[in-house]
Amino acid sequence: MHLDLDMAFDLLEMRLEKALHEQWMNHMQFCVHCAEQMERFRTLRVSLTRAHLQNAPEFLLESAMKLFRTPAQVGQQSGIRQITVA
Repeated sequence: MHLDLDMAFDLLEMRLEKALHEQWMNHMQFCVHCAEQMERFRTLRVSLTRAHLQNAPEFLLESAMKLFRTPAQVGQQSGIRQITVA
């Protein structure tokens, strides 16, 4: 049994029951592989929560969201309706 990403983040965010948390902590004392993985996940978590990360500008967010809108949401008729109406 080795540590995976989900379990590592559950450990880091203290979402596990006490017994399971202790079981994993004991396991990592003897399993070098899992201890190294946990350190990598800890580093990843810290890098993802750093203050220097910024949101994308509003105009880019709006542009990206338009890619996934249906024609009705954008206020246009679908291509099929345009062909049959014309």
